[in-house]
Amino acid sequence: MVYLIDMCQETRDPRFLPLSGKLEERNFRTQYSFIADMRHNELQILRENLKRARKLLASSPRDLREECRKEVERLELAVKRAESAVNRDKRETVEEEALSRAAKEERDKRHHGKKAYWMKSGRSTDIYSNDERIHKITSQAKRRTFY
Repeated sequence: MVYLIDMCQETRDPRFLPLSGKLEERNFRTQYSFIADMRHNELQILRENLKRARKLLASSPRDLREECRKEVERLELAVKRAESAVNRDKRETVEEEALSRAAKEERDKRHHGKKAYWMKSGRSTDIYSNDERIHKITSQAKRRTFY
């Protein structure tokens, strides 16, 4: 009888082990809230670099103009990616606040004698559609795509 031994060790990410427990998005957001700040700072830096690159493009010599134009295009794409990441972060925080506000209202109503009600997935989209801040964020994102 021959036994085959697997000599390579399987690397495991501890975040995805069953020992780490269930993922709670609220805890995740609070622990990694610095990422949203980093994305916002990165967006500001990219906008400054794009502004500087556009000025250099206007005053660049003809032989370097094509390289400068490609750099401006690359920076424009990077700014769009960063803007979408920042807008997504804003939208997700507003959605989370809207859901927690609706859950709190439901708990208060239950406390005053209402029967238990568990929110369905379609109801959450109704809550999002009624929140003015989400409309504001999405409309700002749509306006920026035309620039």
